[in-house]
Amino acid sequence: MFFISITLFFAILGWKFIGDMDNEVEFDQYSSNFSEILTSFNIMYALISFDGYPDCMLPSISVSPYYLIYFIIYLSLFILLFVPVPVAFVFEAFRSHRSKLVIMDRIKQREALLNAFICLDLENSKSVDQQTFTDFMKIAYMNKGRYIKRIRELYL
Repeated sequence: MFFISITLFFAILGWKFIGDMDNEVEFDQYSSNFSEILTSFNIMYALISFDGYPDCMLPSISVSPYYLIYFIIYLSLFILLFVPVPVAFVFEAFRSHRSKLVIMDRIKQREALLNAFICLDLENSKSVDQQTFTDFMKIAYMNKGRYIKRIRELYL
């Protein structure tokens, strides 16, 4: 809404100051005529996207080079301020959301490792002896294919 209001403001300025250039210079009435507010709004919107960049500016600049100041102010506001700031907000929101997901994945991994250790600690001694660890690794190695298949079913 903010972008539309700023573009409408500059379209009204263009309509008032540049206005109708019917007899002054040859131009395309749809891409560079500021005689109506909606047409000037369309021209300013096209100028933001650089779709008809020189075509919409050249007829009015050929009438008076002072109109170049109008276009420079409009383009510099949009290129340097109004476009990068929302993109930065979106990027920051994405980055913070992604970092939260990474933190949650790390917490889940650590909880899974802690649960695996608790499962191996049969005597509740807060340590795993060599024999228990060796037996666990043998069982895990023998059933490795089944575990990998189950993990793929769950996560892929």
